[in-house]
Amino acid sequence: MKEPPQYEREALENMPVGELVEVIVRQQEWAQQIYEEIERLKSGEQQE
Repeated sequence: MKEPPQYEREALENMPVGELVEVIVRQQEWAQQIYEEIERLKSGEQQE
């Protein structure tokens, strides 16, 4: 994984742990939604 830009790194390092956890959980939820949408689209294509 590539290193984030310095300003992003500093922002993450200075962020409270609770807020950082919320960001990580939100990213995981988005990733799950994207995965589910891709799977839904794949199954829709196969049914046609």
